[in-house]
Amino acid sequence: MAFRYQGRNLSEFVFGFGTDTTYRNFSTVAFNSHYKTVGKTGGKTMRMVAKNANFMPFSEEGISGFKVGGVDILSANAYAGVNRFIVAGASERVSRTNPDVTPFYYKGNGYNSLGEFYIGGTLASHRASSTCPPVIWVGIQGAGGSGSSGLARGNNYLFHNVWQHIGGNGGGSGGFACFQVRMPHNASTPTLVGYFQVGSLITSLRDANYGIIATANAGGNGGAVSGTPSLWDDVYTHSQGNGGSAGTVSILSLTGRPDWKNANFTTPTGGTLGLPGSDLIGAVGGRGGYNHSTNGSFASGRYLSSQGAGKTGLTIYLNNANSGNSITGYRGGMGGLNQSYADTGFNQAGGGGGAGSMFGQGGDGNSAPARTAYGAGGGGGTPTKTSWSAFEGGDAWVSGKAGAGGCVKFFW
Repeated sequence: MAFRYQGRNLSEFVFGFGTDTTYRNFSTVAFNSHYKTVGKTGGKTMRMVAKNANFMPFSEEGISGFKVGGVDILSANAYAGVNRFIVAGASERVSRTNPDVTPFYYKGNGYNSLGEFYIGGTLASHRASSTCPPVIWVGIQGAGGSGSSGLARGNNYLFHNVWQHIGGNGGGSGGFACFQVRMPHNASTPTLVGYFQVGSLITSLRDANYGIIATANAGGNGGAVSGTPSLWDDVYTHSQGNGGSAGTVSILSLTGRPDWKNANFTTPTGGTLGLPGSDLIGAVGGRGGYNHSTNGSFASGRYLSSQGAGKTGLTIYLNNANSGNSITGYRGGMGGLNQSYADTGFNQAGGGGGAGSMFGQGGDGNSAPARTAYGAGGGGGTPTKTSWSAFEGGDAWVSGKAGAGGCVKFFW
């Protein structure tokens, strides 16, 4: 099937070059109705996988010299070079949580070939892959916020007993950002591509000149709670607080950085999908519940705890539906249950749920930790102490759980 010019084989540059109407689940199109490899393919028209702006970025290398009748047979904006979207089974390949500034490198093997990907250095021990395509997808996820502590407070004077239970609030999830990166595909030695750093407050991504590409900030911690029951008249004062705020994202201009692009997002059928800024930020943590009781009576459900918000409404397709790979955000954690004990009059209020992120499910209330992977908020603390001795008051604090850490992920 080869078409050669001065020793160069066109199939080394053009993806899907041949006579087949499909190639790796992609449809092919004709180069030129007059271009046929007569004598080798029985006069069949030569075909290729055409460039599609939705899922084939950076296919703009010009190839001169392959001519028919003195005219180039294809233009740079017509064909697709190999990239992360084309490699079968495109998915998450590398996840890292490095707290230090960490460089990553690429050694190429040509525009239409796979190369070597290095993280942290250029020694063989740093090589993360020897089959990395020259276009990949990078996502950064900020850390999740921690849940706040819940408070049980009681005052007891003779037979006049007053109790409060205030559930802690869930943490927010960290912000999320993602990009397409063109690697130095002709680099004969490992060449610096960029840097990343995963911190407790900020996850950052930088280019090879150490210029900031983007930062994904951590979600907020759940708001603090406090409470004061009166000894005599059953007056309750408390500060419930709120769930942790959503982590934000800052993306700097990519003008002047030709090897970096905002990620292309597609619908299940390959159409363009806009990604509003509100989808890039994190989600808000849930609010804890509040109950109180006095003199053997109880009031349940004074304030019910709430579930943390999540990112379940956001699905990102890494490539078109033919390859079927996507990332779907995770839900927030469930709020803890308010519980009443009619036989004693003592109550407790559930902690708020933590928020879900693109890579992690939020922690449930009742002090459950953030349960899945990265970026999710921790659940709020649920107060559980339900009695104090006569003539004594008392406080019982139950800590909320820490949110999940941030990460950087590489997909191809």
